Amino acid sequence: MEGHAVRDPKLTAITPLPESHGGLLASDALQLATRLHREGNLDEAARLYRETLSIAPGHFGALCGIGAISGQLGRIDDALLALGAAARVAHDSADAQAGIGRILFAFNRFDEAIERYRCALAIDPDHVDAHRSLAKALRDPKAAISHYLKALAVEPDNAEAHNNVGSALQRLGKWEEALSHHEKALLLKPDLAEAHASLGNAYRVLDRPEQAVTHYQKALEIRPDDAEVHNDLAGVFHKLGLNDAALIHYQRAVATKPEYAEACCNLGDVLHELGRQGEAILQYDMPTRTIISAKPCWRSTATPKPSLNTRRRWPSIPRRPWSVTISVPRTW
Repeated sequence: MEGHAVRDPKLTAITPLPESHGGLLASDALQLATRLHREGNLDEAARLYRETLSIAPGHFGALCGIGAISGQLGRIDDALLALGAAARVAHDSADAQAGIGRILFAFNRFDEAIERYRCALAIDPDHVDAHRSLAKALRDPKAAISHYLKALAVEPDNAEAHNNVGSALQRLGKWEEALSHHEKALLLKPDLAEAHASLGNAYRVLDRPEQAVTHYQKALEIRPDDAEVHNDLAGVFHKLGLNDAALIHYQRAVATKPEYAEACCNLGDVLHELGRQGEAILQYDMPTRTIISAKPCWRSTATPKPSLNTRRRWPSIPRRPWSVTISVPRTW
């Protein structure tokens, strides 16, 4: 931010920045607060956001910053209060409404986020970011596809949106139709790991294991520490009877994400089939682990089960809202 400029020109008349207060320009305080926020210095960033508000009460960027930090610290009521004030200040700015929605979404406040995205689209029906963000927040894959396609009508070369359409089609069980969207995403962005992983999922379901393996491996070349992809690739190898290869990738999944209970169970299955019973039991007997995806530990009823009551399904523990990473812009 230079001088007295703010990101959205619609906000200029709403929240003018006074020249200074105690020798500190509001614009300088906000710029420094945002930098410190990005660096993770939440206490000092919060102090400077409040300093900005003391100079320019009702300033949109400072309210968003306070709201984001409050949420990161688990003070959700304070976060909602600040973000609500920011929404009222910027009631006619689609960019601002969509930005508030993204913060709320990061704190798992999905209904409030959806309301902000809809407000943004009421102001600007062609707002690409609001369409994409709303699609991501919606539970209904058909509605999500509608909004992704509206975003693509404005930005047809957006690889992530094409990939997300494919993922929504997968949720509808339209695996063949999903392929074309994932492939389009890779034409636009060949290093999009999510698209390779999604293609791997589709080919696995369509019983085309060689192609599934190819795309899982490409995803891991881009993101070698993706525990879910290691687990999925291992699952293909396991189904093909390639237990040694499956073992390697299940071990990588568990090493990368030790709380990944599904991968632990899968690793236990392979160890059991390889005759390594003691190691298998260690993987099954982990009741304190947080499960990521509740699936049975046993892939096949033909697999002999040990006579130990160690196979458990652990309850899913909700993510704490402050465990997520907030994408802090260079300027609000």
